[in-house]
Amino acid sequence: MSDVRIPRIGLALGSGGAKGWAHIGVLEVLLEAGIRPAIITGTSAGALVGAAAALDRLQALKKKVLGLNLRQILSALEIRLSGGGIVSGRGIIRELEAMGISGQVEELPVPFTAVATDLLNGAEVWLRRGDLASAIHASIAIPGVIAPVRRDGRWLVDGGLVNPVPVSAARALGADIIIAVALDQDVSLRHRLPEEREDPLEALVDNLPRFLSTPLRRVLPQMTRRERSPGYADVVTSAIDIMQAHIARTRLAGEPPHVLIRPMLPNIGTFDFDRGAEIIAAGREAAQAALPHIHQIQGRMSQWLNG
Repeated sequence: MSDVRIPRIGLALGSGGAKGWAHIGVLEVLLEAGIRPAIITGTSAGALVGAAAALDRLQALKKKVLGLNLRQILSALEIRLSGGGIVSGRGIIRELEAMGISGQVEELPVPFTAVATDLLNGAEVWLRRGDLASAIHASIAIPGVIAPVRRDGRWLVDGGLVNPVPVSAARALGADIIIAVALDQDVSLRHRLPEEREDPLEALVDNLPRFLSTPLRRVLPQMTRRERSPGYADVVTSAIDIMQAHIARTRLAGEPPHVLIRPMLPNIGTFDFDRGAEIIAAGREAAQAALPHIHQIQGRMSQWLNG
């Protein structure tokens, strides 16, 4: 009698900046349910969290994330004004190495691939060998924000430019069941750009006694609302979010996973790294909702592989 074949679970963890902390919650729920990935692929934030999971350092990363404050974030970012980005990325890598997220990609206990983009020709690059820290650095290098990485004779940037949710990489590595996690890819749910605000002089008049406010309104112009223009981070991250949402929608339609988990994160910005608790909670909630479907797919795939 031949051995029973257990379906190989592949995780495809998507890009999304700070929203990537949701991957921690998703992975926790899967592991608690006994669903252990045999393959992990990740783009940008997905590569960072995926590498931690592959090394069994997920809880170390979670502890770090939950303790982040603005001062620590600014210190790790190493802001500068040269080198192809306002952030070098070296500080981020030092933090990862301090948590034990380092080594050679090909030596990880769980097969792992980080996705990056060749800045010269736009090619999708799968980083399956070599230094793990530089692979993560390349995959998270948001254009205009984090400096590109020189690796194997190429300048590499964020893999979200070409493959925001790397289902294809998980399939190529031999996954029988692919669970993909897409982070806030529905741009219709975004609420992060500055909103109009009331003129402060009008607000002052509203709080004056009527005998003062009535004559003042006669000399004030008709009530107006002033709009704050988007800042640098608003423009760059929102533009990338929109682009990646369209790319992800197209690629997921052509390369659908067996299970798609989409944490609801409409009010989380790309750089809201200090909101780890609520982001992780959103990941847990979405994964819990997906568990029945995952178990159903596992049962069907096991029957097919062993039938």
